[in-house]
Amino acid sequence: MLKPQVKKCSIHGCPNNAHSRGYCGRHYGRIWRGKPVSGPCQQEAPSSNFNLQSLERQLADARRSHDLVVGLEGKMRWRRRIQELEQILSEKQQAPLILSVAAG
Repeated sequence: MLKPQVKKCSIHGCPNNAHSRGYCGRHYGRIWRGKPVSGPCQQEAPSSNFNLQSLERQLADARRSHDLVVGLEGKMRWRRRIQELEQILSEKQQAPLILSVAAG
């Protein structure tokens, strides 16, 4: 039995598999939105500020869910998620301080 051949994106140098009309999802999305298509996809590293904002949003959502849920089991599950997010957030906020102390 033959495996179907996986096609690559039509943009030169793009390593992603084709999603639609011969383009990967990222390039097809740019074409669909009417933006210029240039070169291979480059994954942009999200800024640390973006990560903190995302974690803060997740924490706020978890707190709202904790307040809305009924039952001990549900409240305990959301409490664990809140504690997990608070720990990750505090580690991320302290990380720049450690780097600046080490550099100085």
